[in-house]
Amino acid sequence: METEINFMDELLAEVELKEDIQTEAYFDLLIKKNIGLEEKIARNFKIAEVEVKIINDFYLKKMFWLFSSS
Repeated sequence: METEINFMDELLAEVELKEDIQTEAYFDLLIKKNIGLEEKIARNFKIAEVEVKIINDFYLKKMFWLFSSS
């Protein structure tokens, strides 16, 4: 009977260890995804800044052209 208890305890410990490893791997994956999203957001903001500059430059050139031709 004692060997059955030891076997069950060992089996339970092994399962708990595997569960902990799997949980850590899952959290690592979530962290990687989060970092990827942060990088994507930063890239999108940089692209948006460039687009705003292009629009502002176009608007200023158009305004300059309108006022200089009158």
